[in-house]
Amino acid sequence: MPQKREIEIVGDIAMVPLTRGFVAKVDASDVDKVSGYNWFAIVQKHCVYAMRRVSGVKGRGSKISMHRHLLDAKDGIQVDHIDLDGLNNRRSNLRFADPSENSANRRKNSRNTSGYKGVCWNKACGKWQAQIRSGNVRKYLGLFDTAEKAYNAYCEAAKAEHKQFARLT
Repeated sequence: MPQKREIEIVGDIAMVPLTRGFVAKVDASDVDKVSGYNWFAIVQKHCVYAMRRVSGVKGRGSKISMHRHLLDAKDGIQVDHIDLDGLNNRRSNLRFADPSENSANRRKNSRNTSGYKGVCWNKACGKWQAQIRSGNVRKYLGLFDTAEKAYNAYCEAAKAEHKQFARLT
């Protein structure tokens, strides 16, 4: 078995070394939960996550993410990174979420051309359109003369609809 990498503690933060030169952060009080494992980095399109192998677990594959391990997340419950940094696994940055809440805390789409989340150009009307998604339903918020006004409508709707999970940028 490979030798475990050494965890460095700096104040109240523990730095957990991963493969590929990545480092995950956890609270120093959680060192006992993450030590004793060889954590590795999984690089995805917009995020990097810390994972470890799990033996003998059926139905969940052979890996578990550090954030799920720390919160002992049950199947069907998602864990959301508030700041979208998959390597920031401090408890103050993690929260349980359902799929809709987790989706609300997303960056704007990479194909966005308005520069504002929830805003697109409506070619047929010649105006900026604001919309928000709640669950699997897209809600129309109106047409506006400027992208900024459409974005303000999106922000108000996001705060009302998604509350603490609302990501405005």
